[in-house]
Amino acid sequence: QANFISKKILNNFEDAHLFSIYDLPNLITNLKDSGFPPRKFIVQHYSILTKPFLFAAMSLIAAFFAVNNVRSKNNVLWFICGIVSGLVLYITFIIVHAFGSSGLIPIFLATWMTTAIVLAISILLIFRKEGSY
Repeated sequence: QANFISKKILNNFEDAHLFSIYDLPNLITNLKDSGFPPRKFIVQHYSILTKPFLFAAMSLIAAFFAVNNVRSKNNVLWFICGIVSGLVLYITFIIVHAFGSSGLIPIFLATWMTTAIVLAISILLIFRKEGSY
């Protein structure tokens, strides 16, 4: 009976994307107090908190690929490279988020560190484009 109830509770909390950023801290506390593992909810909470920084980094990367000489013959190549880099960035974040939720890598590495690395790379790309590194 108790095993069935615990499985039913876990099935109700299966998708961490269903909860808003305002509900997640209280849910994490309740899950810790109940003895359930809140890891994927913590990763989801930190992932939501890092989204503005990730969007800023993606905007800087898009600016790197978008700002080039009008007379350049490689405009299509730069456009394709920009799309591919955005796709690689998205897939990387999905994979790292899954690794963080499953416990293979620490939560800090899965959320804050990856966003900081991408933000630093995007700033360096902009500095390189401007020629002032």
